[in-house]
Amino acid sequence: MAIETPSPEVMASLIESIKIHYVDHKDMFDKSDSKLVENLPSRNFVINEMDEPKMDLLFRSVRHLWKRMTGKEPDMSIDNQDAKFLDGVYWLLPGEVIVSGFNHFQTAKENKMLLCSLLDINPLVFERLLVSGDVHEVIGLIISRGGVRVLVDRGEHSVVMQTSEASWPWVKSKLEKMYHKIKKAKIVDLSKPYNGWTSGVTIDVK
Repeated sequence: MAIETPSPEVMASLIESIKIHYVDHKDMFDKSDSKLVENLPSRNFVINEMDEPKMDLLFRSVRHLWKRMTGKEPDMSIDNQDAKFLDGVYWLLPGEVIVSGFNHFQTAKENKMLLCSLLDINPLVFERLLVSGDVHEVIGLIISRGGVRVLVDRGEHSVVMQTSEASWPWVKSKLEKMYHKIKKAKIVDLSKPYNGWTSGVTIDVK
C-alpha cells in the first residue's frame, strides 16, 4: 500500500516526536541516523517554508527514522482510500496521525513518546501509568487529552470511535467521510471513571 507524503502539520508532529525520542534514546541511532535527526527542520520551517518536492524528500528521512524507532511505517490518515484496508485496533491522534497495534494499551506503550508529544502528556506520569498496568487509567487519559480509540472490523464494514466530548466534532467529521456501512461514536463523560468500551453515549453516524 503506497504511503502518501503527509500534510505539513503531520510532518512537523512526526519530526517533533522523533526529536523527543532521540534525546532519551541516542544509543539506538547509529552515526548516520543521528545526523539525520539533528538536521531535521523546525516546525515553523516545515509548515511555512517547504514546497512539495522538499516535503517528499524530507518524508524519506522521516519514514526511515520512524521505522528505526517503531519498526513500522507511519500511518497518516483514516479517511482516505486506504481506509478500506484498515482492520483492527488504532489510536487516532491530532494531526491525522494514526497508530496501530495488537490492543490499545500495548499500542500506547509502544508509541508512548509519540502520544506524549502529540497529546501534551507528561512522559513520567504516562510511564508510571504504563508500569502500573492499569489499562483503563491509560486509555482514559489518552482520550481525555484528545486521542481517539478506534476499532475497525473490515469483515463487518464497521468502525467505532471512542472520544471525549471536546474531540467529538472532529471525530464526527472523520466518520462521515469513511466508507464503512456501520459508523458509531461513543462520547465519553470525563467526569466519570473510564470503564472501557462500556463508557460513553453511543451515536450512529451516517
